[in-house]
Amino acid sequence: MPGLAVVVAISALLLGPIASSLDINHYFSSGQAFRYIHDNVNVLSLKTNTLPGVFEDLPIPHAVNGSLWTLKVEFLVYIATGVIGATCLLPTEGKGWRSILFATVILYLAVRMITVTKAEFDSWNTGLDLFSCQLIGVFILGAIVYTVRHWIPRSGLLVTGLISLTYLLRETSLFLLFIYLSHGYFLLFVATSSFHLLGKRTRINDYSFGVYIYAFPIQQIMVTLAPGISPVSLFLSSLPIVTLFAIASWHFIEKPCLGLKVFYGLESAK
Repeated sequence: MPGLAVVVAISALLLGPIASSLDINHYFSSGQAFRYIHDNVNVLSLKTNTLPGVFEDLPIPHAVNGSLWTLKVEFLVYIATGVIGATCLLPTEGKGWRSILFATVILYLAVRMITVTKAEFDSWNTGLDLFSCQLIGVFILGAIVYTVRHWIPRSGLLVTGLISLTYLLRETSLFLLFIYLSHGYFLLFVATSSFHLLGKRTRINDYSFGVYIYAFPIQQIMVTLAPGISPVSLFLSSLPIVTLFAIASWHFIEKPCLGLKVFYGLESAK
């Protein structure tokens, strides 16, 4: 993940020395900056989220990039999906019985993973934490949606209904499940609309990963510069900066690296 490697290097070698309460000599002599790079360029590691003297007094103290830990879970479920696909267990596209059977089986698995209680989850002895388990459940929900996408109506009324039902279930064990369902459906509803806020260019350029990996450290910087800033103000003030970093990451790092697949013959040119 070249984009990940770059944001990790920027955080440790540029952001860290500037934001640290330590002088630059003590910052680098601690060795923690280089451990941060070593531990986080490997997507299967991602175990170090602090830099010496950085973000010590924030509401989320010491955290440099609190979003990166999910990449390990995401990577593992992609690997699992590839293995399942290689064994021909995944359904082909269409509306056939195989798609419905697949969706039914894994829907049960997804619901169980998202709605499991802490006590019950601990008894499973999975080696994961509860939130990682729920994250995998959400990934499975996404796979289900893709599998049966031909049968899912696009309806503003359904958006309203799901959000209303989510509110009504707020005191039940199903609340978290419907949070994911309602928000996910709402995002898909907006994404597939004929109106595109960012224009047609966003259909061929993928800025999502850049937004994901740069948002947290940029927002930590904003909180440092404006203590007590409200969540709404933080979102609005950081959004244009995060977007610029995401655009730069895509055009100068991610897209050129993806182009190497064509160069080395791993993918045919379009």
